[in-house]
Amino acid sequence: MKLRDLTSTIRIDKKMDADSIDVKNLEGIVFDIVNYEIRSNNKNEPNWIKCLIGIPETNKEGIPTGRKLAREFHGNYQG
Repeated sequence: MKLRDLTSTIRIDKKMDADSIDVKNLEGIVFDIVNYEIRSNNKNEPNWIKCLIGIPETNKEGIPTGRKLAREFHGNYQG
């Protein structure tokens, strides 16, 4: 199927696309939440999140460059 045919019925939304990061790797890092989406299960209980964040970029020596890197994490965080 060609992309043109696929997008005639399905909306492709890339506003929250970024390289994925494990939330365990964010410990001790101050980050900005840019956007998020929370989904609910069939009992209408919120149980899934996708979060677009900005984290400070550092060079090889660990010195901040002043720029932000876009990253996203997602998953089932119920309970």
